[in-house]
Amino acid sequence: FFFDHLSVDRAALCKAQLFVGRTMAHPKLRVLCLHGNGCDSEIFKFQLSTLTSKTKDSVEFVFLDGLAPSTMIDPVLLKVFPKTNFNHLQYMTITGVGSKDGMRYEGVDTAVDYVLKAVASLGPFDGLLGFSQGSNLATILIGRAERGMIPKHWRFVITMNGSRSRWADEMLDVFASELQIPSLHVIGEADPLKADTESLTELYSAALRTVLRTAEGHKPTRDQEAVAKICAFLSEQQQAPSHL
Repeated sequence: FFFDHLSVDRAALCKAQLFVGRTMAHPKLRVLCLHGNGCDSEIFKFQLSTLTSKTKDSVEFVFLDGLAPSTMIDPVLLKVFPKTNFNHLQYMTITGVGSKDGMRYEGVDTAVDYVLKAVASLGPFDGLLGFSQGSNLATILIGRAERGMIPKHWRFVITMNGSRSRWADEMLDVFASELQIPSLHVIGEADPLKADTESLTELYSAALRTVLRTAEGHKPTRDQEAVAKICAFLSEQQQAPSHL
């Protein structure tokens, strides 16, 4: 995974994050955010700060830490967000990277249960937003909800740099047909996983999905044009009636 080279102070970062809950006078969208492998909620807050700063009056982003220490951490990520200041977590364990059969996950059911417990405690939510592994877990959650395997807790989803691989092929019952939910998908043209990201979007309804392309690599977008379009998508969802 590839990130900008910069140093980040966790204490300063936490102090800078302001997330105000919804009020009766000004209801906000509530979006549950799932980070990428090797990150934590504070890292993801920083990565999404371009978006959250522009939507602070209309959207409440709730960031959920991963379940366990990551078994596979990018060295560049460790330089930017050192272990002395940040946690490096995962929701699911990655296996099969680089194999001809493709990447798969262990602990999917545990991760799904973990998110559902978080929803029961922190919800309700209007939407899901995920980056990388978080996008893949979000897609699994939406798929299971569509098939009636779990309750429907979200009415839209945003994925950033997700990657369809063997893990999706092993869930034919979940992805037997396109997911019927408004969705927005960010694809980095310089992302080495671009082809898998393209494939992930195809799990979603062509009539309900929006695809954004940036010149970036495998990272949550900070592209101003893309962020503006994400803001517009969120505004549309805020105006849409809830059918949950």
